[in-house]
Amino acid sequence: RALSSLCDYYARCLGESDEALLYLRRRGVAERAIREFGLGYSDPRKDIKAFLKTTGLPLDIYFATGIVRTRAGKVYDIFRGRVVVPIRDANSKTIGFGGRTIEEGALPKYVNSPESPIFSKGSVLFGIDLTKRSIVERDEVFVVEGYFDLISLYVSGLTNVVASLGTSITEEQLKRLRNYTENVSFMLDPDEAGLRSVLRLIPLVSEMEIKANIVVLPKGYDPDSFVRERGYGALEQILREKRPILDHVFHYYAERYDMTEIENRIGFLRAVTPYLEAIKDGAIRRLYVKKLSNLTGVEEEHFSTLLRGREDRPLADDSGVKAIEKRVLCALLVNPSLIEYLEERGVMGSIREGRLRKVISQMSSIYKDEGRLSVKRLLLAFEDEELRRLVLAAALEAEGHEATELVSIVHDYVSYLQKASFKEEAERITESIKEAERRGDEEELLRLLERKREMILRAK
Repeated sequence: RALSSLCDYYARCLGESDEALLYLRRRGVAERAIREFGLGYSDPRKDIKAFLKTTGLPLDIYFATGIVRTRAGKVYDIFRGRVVVPIRDANSKTIGFGGRTIEEGALPKYVNSPESPIFSKGSVLFGIDLTKRSIVERDEVFVVEGYFDLISLYVSGLTNVVASLGTSITEEQLKRLRNYTENVSFMLDPDEAGLRSVLRLIPLVSEMEIKANIVVLPKGYDPDSFVRERGYGALEQILREKRPILDHVFHYYAERYDMTEIENRIGFLRAVTPYLEAIKDGAIRRLYVKKLSNLTGVEEEHFSTLLRGREDRPLADDSGVKAIEKRVLCALLVNPSLIEYLEERGVMGSIREGRLRKVISQMSSIYKDEGRLSVKRLLLAFEDEELRRLVLAAALEAEGHEATELVSIVHDYVSYLQKASFKEEAERITESIKEAERRGDEEELLRLLERKREMILRAK
């Protein structure tokens, strides 16, 4: 109810602000879009506290959202001076807001609602409330980054689209999309950041059996500016030129390396091989191995490990290390100081995959004893061929990643382990709750219920 009241307030402020309406008109946002997406404006000249008092809700409820705050005894909201975009879940319930400054050059350009039990940026699919039916009917979804990218595309006629609210779509967002379709097309800005964010997804989309495609826009355009300047007809042509994500990888790296030089061919192989290893489908993997052979001049039989794939490997490898875990090893090889971060967060014991745990434990020992870590030194520590292969695969994964991205991978993995631990604790508490119910211990039952609620919240 508090967020709904704020929606009404922002919408009313927009209707009364010529400046904000002019900004939206200049961006090509028509009245229909304002109405359908419930756009608003937070007018810094208005007294939001006076409005909040009229809603009949305690001010504490608004403060709890993180949107309304106090400073020097004055009440304000974090979106003041910004166009406000309500963020809704699939059931059209408002769960948060995004704000875009209308002042040229002002930073930060975008502000989102703070993380909370009902709003997590990494799980939100902006626009899903309006586009889910079209996604199901067309059995495909296009993923863009920002609010206005989606709004412009939706109004122009591309209605099977969602926005990830960031350069990198998350695993949780992909899982939610998978409920509507297995055909996901990423609409990229033609820059390095956009490309790298999708390259990181290759192992994940393969594991989730998602058919992923890439739509590359001309340089200098994002989806919003492209459809406004060039029109829907030009957009349709771009969409027809989409290609499978691995085709895009091959094309991208083939342009980076001069394939007439042997050293460049080796660089190309090192860049693309980790992505091929992630493909679950053996037939698809063989097709790409054939393409790899044609591009590099290396006979197919030399890619025997890739051709064998997961399904033909020994039983000891059946529980294969997940793609995200391989990337974690890659990050630790590049930046061994992150091992200390894993230990500080107390998650080492939560790593379930045995080989991964062995490799990270050995990394930790070497780094503590010698103050450095190298692939060669780590390989010498293992006689087990499976562990050595895992280390080599992680080393190859480092190609094309920036240090900051690898830090994010480790942080995300720690968060994943912590949440998994909280879920397990919640399950254990459930058994204790049953026992307390059998004993009729009301005091213990209430304590356990509160403890379980806390674990569930922390696991989100």
